Parts: sequence; structure tokens; C-alpha cells
Amino acid sequence: MQLTARPFPKDNRVRQADIVSHKLLGDTLEVIQREQQARDQRTLEQRRLTQRERTQLQSAMGDAWGETAEAATP
Repeated sequence: MQLTARPFPKDNRVRQADIVSHKLLGDTLEVIQREQQARDQRTLEQRRLTQRERTQLQSAMGDAWGETAEAATP
């Protein structure tokens, strides 16, 4: 299998549409992050979990929220 090579334009400029799409993406990712945090919190409160599952979820929540696993423990 051969890959074709194309010259890359070095004078390529950033378009306004690219900037706007990234700003919208940032807002969308924040909404998704808040929904995931709420889902994980509900899972911890409502679902029966094994100790291993609970520890893994709390660790993941701490990593995602910028906390340590100990701080995420209720």
C-alpha cells in the first residue's frame, strides 16, 4: 500500500470559521463534562457497586475534576 504525498501550503492562514467552530466545541465539551460528572455522581449515590468499581469511579472522577481520589470520597 502506497501513501500519496501532497505538498503542504506553508502560507496557510487561519480562517474565522475555524476559530468559531473551536469556540463552539469548547462550550459543547463543557456541557458534556457537566453531564458526565452528574451521571457519575448519581451512579455513586444510587447504584450498588463493588468496592473495586466504586474506587475506580471515584478515581476517574477525581482525575476528571482535578481532585484526588481521597477528596472525591463521600
